[in-house]
Amino acid sequence: MHRALWMEPVKGEHKIPLKVLLKRLAKLLAPYKWVLLGVFVVTILCALIGLVQPYLIKVAIDSGISKGNMEVLLKASALYLLAVVSLWAFDSIRSYYFEWIGNRFVYDLREKLFNHMVGLSHSFFAKSRVGDLIARVMSDCARVRDVFISGLVAVAGDIVSLAGALIIMFILNVELTLVTLTIIPAMIIAAYLFTTRFRRVFMKVREKTSELTTKVQESVSGIREIQAFAKEKRSLREFCKVSEEALEARIEATKTFSLFLPLMNIIITIGSALVIWYGGLMVVAGRTTVGVLVAFITYTSRFFRPIFTLVSMYNIVQEALVALERVFEVMDVKPEVVDKPGALELKEVKGHIVFEDVWFSYDKKTPVLKGVSFEVRPGEKLAIIGPTGAGKTTIVYLLCRFYDPDKGRVLVDGHDLRNVKQKSLRKFIGYVPQDTILFPGTVKDNIKVSKPEASDEEVVEVCKKLGIHHIIEKLPQGYDTDIGEFGKRLSAGQKQLISIARALLKDPPILILDEAMSNVDPATESIVKRALDILMKNRTTIIIAHRLTLARDADKIIVIQDGRIIEEGSHAGLMAKKGVYYRLYTAQMGIAAK
Repeated sequence: MHRALWMEPVKGEHKIPLKVLLKRLAKLLAPYKWVLLGVFVVTILCALIGLVQPYLIKVAIDSGISKGNMEVLLKASALYLLAVVSLWAFDSIRSYYFEWIGNRFVYDLREKLFNHMVGLSHSFFAKSRVGDLIARVMSDCARVRDVFISGLVAVAGDIVSLAGALIIMFILNVELTLVTLTIIPAMIIAAYLFTTRFRRVFMKVREKTSELTTKVQESVSGIREIQAFAKEKRSLREFCKVSEEALEARIEATKTFSLFLPLMNIIITIGSALVIWYGGLMVVAGRTTVGVLVAFITYTSRFFRPIFTLVSMYNIVQEALVALERVFEVMDVKPEVVDKPGALELKEVKGHIVFEDVWFSYDKKTPVLKGVSFEVRPGEKLAIIGPTGAGKTTIVYLLCRFYDPDKGRVLVDGHDLRNVKQKSLRKFIGYVPQDTILFPGTVKDNIKVSKPEASDEEVVEVCKKLGIHHIIEKLPQGYDTDIGEFGKRLSAGQKQLISIARALLKDPPILILDEAMSNVDPATESIVKRALDILMKNRTTIIIAHRLTLARDADKIIVIQDGRIIEEGSHAGLMAKKGVYYRLYTAQMGIAAK
């Protein structure tokens, strides 16, 4: 089996230009455009209502309280109350649809990403870290939702508040407005100075978070091995190291943000103090009224708050851009193995397999298979043996068309697999792997994985045919027994029997047994062997085996070493040659070589 290469995390600056990222985001948001438009309208209404309130205070003070006009005071107070109630109603509607769009968006984005991932070639998953992919599907998609749904819509309201407040401030008092604007250059300079640093630190945060997710996933998946080899302390040290790096990245981001926000607060406070001081002088001099000053101070906060919010969101937007880029990185990966236009849809397969001078390498440099040629006729059993790394599993990958050969051809029933639709090919192949992958659910559910539409009676019939019905019936709830995560409540032999039952339920013309006996305990070995014999009957079977008890019954055996076939023949013929196969067999069976 080839060595997996880890997918390198994204580093440094954005690889996808900002304009392209936002354009692609807009396409993702297109299905929700009408709901978004409605939310935008309600958000703008909320902003406009918020702008009316300070002016009503000004009217109440200048035209009501100062002049002793109770009618004006009552009307201003009533309108203010109406504005508050209206703002509450519109804000409730806006909040609901924020959540609705956000949750719907992240659901659809995850579905698109997951659907794309499951269609990628085998090579992508060989190079990728599981934890990193989990982080992209879960936390990165959620981060995009948090910012680009509620955040962007809120920005619309902030812009309206900012622009509206500025216009009203100019109407109320031009001189005070100009005093207010004197601090804007300082805010722009501060934001500009922190821009590059924000982008760098939040890219690092996403990378380290992804690495931490990967470490947790790897440790939980390998907990038995960790405990079996007493590596708990080492595993903890490795986890703490990655966790500390993630913590340091987050602290660095917090430090940057902690410097930035107080700086902006100080600038805004200075601006507000200037308005109070200068406005107070104007009131004393009789150049403006108390009502105008009170309203102006309120409008100043309406003006500065959106600026502060927009600037405060900058770091969050940077983190979201990184998350969005990480999502698009996966969505931009193209399958290495693709169906040609007009590729053949296989309707029926007899099981005639031919490898013609096949060469293949995973890295396009070092050949794993070197001129491999063999033929398996319908119903024949071919055993492939050889040392680890010789290329045995690679042959299976090419037959399933997880990869295409660099040179030569792989044919099924005379069809070059490059010209065949992948899914139509795999419908006719049954696979019993070394490590059976079971899914949460019952025994029955896991057998039905190969044929979801099968009835319960068909499942029972298959198990009876394999001679394993009584074994399943002895489980606590029989076929309805919950097997736990990855089948952890079952023995290795029981898992393999479920895998064999899956294959027989599918009833494929081509069968692949990839080290199907290697993890089976001696107590169930004979049961599994008998079930496999039943499964292989009248099927073209490829057997990859270290245990030669399964290989010796094959019609043909090939011995592969360093990517080449060095011996080929029947068990009897190869034993007579007294070559590599003979030495392997006699050593394994404990037979003295003569």
